[in-house]
Amino acid sequence: MKKATLIPLLLFIITISVIIGYKYYTQNLLKNNNKIEKARVYDTGGNAKGSITIYYIFSINNMPYKGTYYTSRISSNDVTKFKGRYIPVLFSINDPNNNVGLLLKKDFEEYNLVYPDSLKWIEDLSF
Repeated sequence: MKKATLIPLLLFIITISVIIGYKYYTQNLLKNNNKIEKARVYDTGGNAKGSITIYYIFSINNMPYKGTYYTSRISSNDVTKFKGRYIPVLFSINDPNNNVGLLLKKDFEEYNLVYPDSLKWIEDLSF
């Protein structure tokens, strides 16, 4: 293999490794050093493929933090049902910008949390 081809390939492999390592690190922080807060859904969106995007905001010590939740397990026809509602959000105590919305049963299971009865209406929308 020529040196001119080897260097870009090595840089690509290193970049991918760093991205995967960072993703693992942030997920690990959420699983081991977290807290749950309620967040208000301030905007929503859907696309032609049927998936939805939910934009939420929550405050910790009077500091606002935002997050985004994506799913294709809820129809875009139902996206307006979320605007103005409150959803649970799991965040890292060390870095609240590292957060994830919790809507579906699978989201809670990923972090070994009990799915609350108050969100059963969302499970009825999912497929």
